[in-house]
Amino acid sequence: QPKGNSDCVAKMFFQPFARAPHLIGVMTQASPLRRGVHAMMDERYFTQKLLDSEAMLYRIACTLLRNEEDRRDALQETALKAWRARGQLRNEQYFTTWLVRILMNECRSLSRKGARCVPLAQLPEPQAPAQDNDLRLLLDALPEKQRVPLVLHYLEGFSLEEIARVMRIPVGTAKYRLHQARKALRVELSGEEGAQ
Repeated sequence: QPKGNSDCVAKMFFQPFARAPHLIGVMTQASPLRRGVHAMMDERYFTQKLLDSEAMLYRIACTLLRNEEDRRDALQETALKAWRARGQLRNEQYFTTWLVRILMNECRSLSRKGARCVPLAQLPEPQAPAQDNDLRLLLDALPEKQRVPLVLHYLEGFSLEEIARVMRIPVGTAKYRLHQARKALRVELSGEEGAQ
């Protein structure tokens, strides 16, 4: 299957998202739909779903990657790989969890490669309230297997079933990891209060 223009279009989704709507027509011309599974997700639907997920995907990338360029790379590759693999999605209702799983794999891949590792002390000061910064530091202190369920559940509103689907773990395991994450946060918060 030729990639060419359709891949270029997919890469532009996150550069920036505001440009995506006018690219829909280009995508349609560049990659005619085949009959069958692709018919359930045409370019307009795919683009809109991607646009709707932009903020969520970025927040999740922020919990997994510390470098802004790495986050953008992960988002870009997520859009590209999701576009290429859209025919593999059998049920539209799982689009969001499917997209998040692709993003998490991309973030982990970048982390394994050590891409653009930046010491925490060299990161620019975030333009966020002090309370938000404290929460970010607390989340960063958690291991990924606890941090991800916590973020997905409390910040993004994912159910335990959706978290399990994203992480490919049993629902019981997702529930246990969420419990452990809450417990760890309580310990950290109580420690900070005691130190004040």
